[in-house]
Amino acid sequence: AHAMVGDREGILAAGMDDYLAKPVGRAPVLEMLARWTKDDQRAVVKANMPDQIPALNATTIFDASILAELATETDEALIPKFLDSFFSDVAERMERIADAEMLGDADTLELECHTIGSSSATFGAMQLHTIARAIESHCKTGNVKHAFTMTDDLREAVDHAFVALKKYLENQAA
Repeated sequence: AHAMVGDREGILAAGMDDYLAKPVGRAPVLEMLARWTKDDQRAVVKANMPDQIPALNATTIFDASILAELATETDEALIPKFLDSFFSDVAERMERIADAEMLGDADTLELECHTIGSSSATFGAMQLHTIARAIESHCKTGNVKHAFTMTDDLREAVDHAFVALKKYLENQAA
């Protein structure tokens, strides 16, 4: 994904004209296309990442508008299959994180949190995204001890995200 501090500069220095980090949403792609096609009528949407991890609550656990947009951009009938894959993938990654905790393996913790952070944002699981990215960042900056202390928060966010996403599916099926 090359989405960490310094990656953008390195990529641009290597000769690329522009750069988007994953997860890539529709708005940043449209903004970039408009910038490179000189479309001054574009609507610019900026993602705001919080400075601190917000407390778990209904408004930050799941953003249904993101999943609704994904359904519009792909096919609504595919959303249950996408989410089944997401649930399985996150469960496997959480097992690897548990192993990493036992071994004190910060590299695995960082990698697994990076992937969980990306995929959770795709499906609107914003609390999970924020915590996973925070853990990844702590690993990158050498604050490994703090990263490992956040894994309980990560587990709780996974549980809350899964409940919210499954409820979304139930509501869509009704």
